[in-house]
Amino acid sequence: TRWGEFTRRSGMDLLLYYKEALLKLSQSTDPLIAAIYADAQTSLKEPRHLEQLVKSLDGIDWFSAERDGLGDLYEGLLEKNASETKSGAGQYFTPRPLIDTIIQVIKPQAGETVQDPAAGTGGFLIAADRAIKERTDNLYDLTERERQFQRNHAFIGMELVTSTRRLALMNCLLHGM
Repeated sequence: TRWGEFTRRSGMDLLLYYKEALLKLSQSTDPLIAAIYADAQTSLKEPRHLEQLVKSLDGIDWFSAERDGLGDLYEGLLEKNASETKSGAGQYFTPRPLIDTIIQVIKPQAGETVQDPAAGTGGFLIAADRAIKERTDNLYDLTERERQFQRNHAFIGMELVTSTRRLALMNCLLHGM
């Protein structure tokens, strides 16, 4: 699925293509992508709303967004949604000052396993990864074996709510985890 396919389509053709793309992404051979898009559906019923969304996304300066940190932008949206939503969104979003305090107290180290049994959107795991990267020159101070551990085995998160798990996976992906 290429972005150009979305920008060149319109109307019902765009909406049907979007639904098809969601299905294909849920069947990806990449387990992370498949997990993020598992059972993905759209609440968009009007093709014009999807067209407006595609035009808005197409107008973003993605180079600047990447430089500013897509993960931080995404996490900011999650925080804003949690503070504005009255549906108990706080159950999956721990305030940043609390996470930062916990990280200062436990001082996660490279080579340790960091586990969050109620991961929510993954903020604690991301903060632990960031703290370790700050202390290890973005993992360059580690041996290749240690880097592999940090990238593939150091973080374990559990989240039972499917939609929140999806947010956590996307959040970790956008933060390079």
